Amino acid sequence: MLNFQIIMILKINHAENLGSVKLNGTKIVEFPLAGPKWAKLVENSKFKNWEYFGAYKTGKIGLQDHGDKVSFRLSLIHI
Repeated sequence: MLNFQIIMILKINHAENLGSVKLNGTKIVEFPLAGPKWAKLVENSKFKNWEYFGAYKTGKIGLQDHGDKVSFRLSLIHI
């Protein structure tokens, strides 16, 4: 059994229309939350046919895996 820790931090700032993801302290992606650039990102993604994908500022949080054994612990949400 592998035992290692990955720290992922997702920041969402609607006032600045900006989201970002850090993985183990390194920023790996930054993206707009709305507007033409966001629309283009969605259009070029597997979510393009999901009506209202990413259109709301509130909603549910989804955790996903891709078929491997995975566990989540110490998940914190700061508002």
